[in-house]
Amino acid sequence: MFYHGDMRDMDGNRLADEPVTLELGDQAEQLLTASGTPEMMEAARSLRLTALSIRRLLTHPPVTGTSLQMGPSIPDPELRRAQLADLAVDVVTAADYLMRLLSSPSVTASRLALAGRAGLGGGEGYSDEETFDLLTRRQLDARGAAVRLGMRLLSQLRSDVAQAGEARA
Repeated sequence: MFYHGDMRDMDGNRLADEPVTLELGDQAEQLLTASGTPEMMEAARSLRLTALSIRRLLTHPPVTGTSLQMGPSIPDPELRRAQLADLAVDVVTAADYLMRLLSSPSVTASRLALAGRAGLGGGEGYSDEETFDLLTRRQLDARGAAVRLGMRLLSQLRSDVAQAGEARA
């Protein structure tokens, strides 16, 4: 695990030496277990912010004042940092997509507008219920993608980043 000295609690108070990987795992878990839109939105925001912090730690270590070290078995630490930073960007993008879907109205258009869309073979449009079902499926798929990417980032950070004692050896 590595630590980020600029992490904050729910009230905005600074948490010294809060393990970022633990927070990332907790946020992915909260997103997965969220049952309503407000819970999912809050969990997605938290996951997004943590992924941004991790990306910042990976790409600008001297600026943030942290000493994030790749494990001794990593052949090209700078390349691996870049790969992990890219994965953090994927987590941010997935969280953004989910938040966008969660903030969409339940039914995006009236039946008449949906029935008139080109490319809907047979001249039949979607009903409001079908549109709601489609949006719900997209939201759940987006949540699953954000959780999976967050957990993949967590797993790769745990395997590639040196433990505090390991980095000194």
